[in-house]
Amino acid sequence: MARYQGFVQTLRAANIPAELYLGSAGMNAQLKYADRRNSVCAIIQGSNERAKDEIIIKDLVVGAQVGSAAKDMPREEYLTLKERAQLTVSEDALVASVKDVLGRHV
Repeated sequence: MARYQGFVQTLRAANIPAELYLGSAGMNAQLKYADRRNSVCAIIQGSNERAKDEIIIKDLVVGAQVGSAAKDMPREEYLTLKERAQLTVSEDALVASVKDVLGRHV
């Protein structure tokens, strides 16, 4: 938990609004919470990522586009969009990567 709080503190220090989900209902509940809060992105770090000092950043705006338009979209366009919906970065790249995702939707 302290590690996750550190991520939130790092983002806030860079003037990026951030909060930590404290529920215990699993990943789907966490992402639904972020969606209800109109979050642009979610930061995820499971044990595999933690072992490699990496973080997954889910672009929730692009993810919603992927989900709603998948059947009407050409396959290559769908795959490109899906690739943009989630990226894995080093912990050191957290702030820059989140700023990049936020910049897509400003």
